[in-house]
Amino acid sequence: MAKRTRRTTVAEYLAREIFGSVGQFAAEVKLDRATFYRGIRGDSVSDATREKLEAAFEMPLDRLRLPVLELISERLRALEPSKPLLLTAAEVAQRLRCTRAHVYGLMDRGQLPYVTIPGGGSRSLRRVDPAQFAAWLRSIASEVSDG
Repeated sequence: MAKRTRRTTVAEYLAREIFGSVGQFAAEVKLDRATFYRGIRGDSVSDATREKLEAAFEMPLDRLRLPVLELISERLRALEPSKPLLLTAAEVAQRLRCTRAHVYGLMDRGQLPYVTIPGGGSRSLRRVDPAQFAAWLRSIASEVSDG
């Protein structure tokens, strides 16, 4: 039978980093180790225990219960600049408040710039770059105002 690896929670990691051990942390905030572990493992704990844990770490209990790697990954994703995703015809139609068929018509007539993503078999996907879409909208707006 394979040994199950237990993931270290944020609370355990911080307790060890800040106080040297979970036992020292528990003593510092006047909790016993068993209560500490019940609190971070998801068992129900008193409001007072929840408040002590949240105050000690300055973080909500649900975040303290996360595995460390999950929280680190989440923080790293938040630091990365958001990459614009390509828009589907449905998303463009929603922004233009029209139908997908109309969007595909604009693409077919060469009026709306798009990229083709090769698909399996005879199908390919058409997507619109958000920056090109914004530029296209500005050009349409200027044509209408110059009108």
